Amino acid sequence: MCFTFTYAVSALYLIFGGDYLSQISYDNIIIKKRAGTLEDPYIHYENCQYKIIENKILLNEIPDRFYKVNIECDGIIWNEIFEDRGLENNEFKTDYINGVLTFHPDMNGLTVYIDFWGTGVIFFPATRIWTISEGGNVVQTLDEIMTTSAKLITFHPEEPYIDDGKDGDIWYVYKK
Repeated sequence: MCFTFTYAVSALYLIFGGDYLSQISYDNIIIKKRAGTLEDPYIHYENCQYKIIENKILLNEIPDRFYKVNIECDGIIWNEIFEDRGLENNEFKTDYINGVLTFHPDMNGLTVYIDFWGTGVIFFPATRIWTISEGGNVVQTLDEIMTTSAKLITFHPEEPYIDDGKDGDIWYVYKK
């Protein structure tokens, strides 16, 4: 194993020169996981309001499997479905790994109230969130959008001239 790693590092040195470490991205996924103990308890999210968009809801945190997820809307308690089948109205499935709820398409736009116990959250760096893909290949990431976005936001009472500011500046024009 050491030989393989040493060989790979040597290959990187030959390809990138002495600066090979600067070519490797060190953005990590951060996982904040609670133990569910008295010292590090799960957090109870009670009566939280969410809107169903594109058949999904992304919860604030990863829900606990033991306590389950409970949904209420207009006085009706919805049923969580565990078998692999299509969903009816007032039914949902929970992805207990990613904290995503899935609903019947007819429920889009509906606001529901959710109770669950949060076990923690997963944070992804902007370099690992794709925004455009073509043929299964990532063409653009959120990080690329953020690094090419506005560097300066200006509030001004008049429209800017063509040579005002720099490329990427955003101007908000307000009335006096």
